[in-house]
Amino acid sequence: MRTGVKILVLCAVIMAVTTGVARAGMPVIRVEEGLTLVTSAGERLRLAGILLPSPKIQRPAERFISEMIASSPVEWQALQDRPDRYGRLVGNAYLPDGRWLNGDVVAAGLALADGRGGPKQAALLALERKARRDGKGHWRAGGAFRIARASPYNGQVHGFGLVEGRVFSVSEQRRFLYLNFEEDWRRDFTIGLDLWEVARFQQVGLDLRHLAGRRLRVRGWIGWYYGPFLRLERPGQIELLDDDPPRQEAANVLQ
Repeated sequence: MRTGVKILVLCAVIMAVTTGVARAGMPVIRVEEGLTLVTSAGERLRLAGILLPSPKIQRPAERFISEMIASSPVEWQALQDRPDRYGRLVGNAYLPDGRWLNGDVVAAGLALADGRGGPKQAALLALERKARRDGKGHWRAGGAFRIARASPYNGQVHGFGLVEGRVFSVSEQRRFLYLNFEEDWRRDFTIGLDLWEVARFQQVGLDLRHLAGRRLRVRGWIGWYYGPFLRLERPGQIELLDDDPPRQEAANVLQ
């Protein structure tokens, strides 16, 4: 019986580490790759829902997080039952006073919401918008964060970016659906996804086939496919902006 009890206790501990609160009072000894906490036990904990679009801006985030945690223990809530491909548990970190570390990094303008649509996506987007309005961190004038204009496109290619614009047309070609931001789709920014994925967006009330004329902001990895192209993968990448008047002058929007 005692052996059985020990096994049950061990299973409970494993579940706490992987799917709930990993450990209250977990000591963190350093921060890696901008957003990964390394504990004294060697565990690597990746802050969920946020990212750094470039390795060049890791140091400010690392310094900010290090100052936030100082010698404080960290409570961890994992969002998955196993480590990711890099051996990291992905989740939310909280300080003893209740502060949410993931959100604080975004609120400081040092990281972006990644658009993966996790349980705290709306909160992260709200914090990101406020940091942008207030010119915090990399959102300040001349900082690293920008929102590119879709037409004519003036953002980067081959990297993570945020893009705003009004959809000119929606088209279907073979197995793809495309959101075009200009009459000649080869001249400007385009969003595309597999047709079989459209239903997943409809389930959350986003009808991609009827977005022509709508203003939106999209985020994701931008490449080149007959022009600047973003492959849409999840609903959390799109924000509808029809009720948000276009900004005429803003330091954080590429005019």
